Amino acid sequence: MAVQACTYKGEKMQYVLAMGGVENPEDTAERRRLLEKFLRSQLPVATAAEGCP
Repeated sequence: MAVQACTYKGEKMQYVLAMGGVENPEDTAERRRLLEKFLRSQLPVATAAEGCP
């Protein structure tokens, strides 16, 4: 999950980008690293698409 503060239609809010369905317990460190990299790359794109720069 990634959370970012933003202003949406003049109100201060938090934008939350959550990822589910990761249930394979093997190689947790590598999956966590890749998931973090993905969320960091997608958070700016998702917030902009929602009108929350």
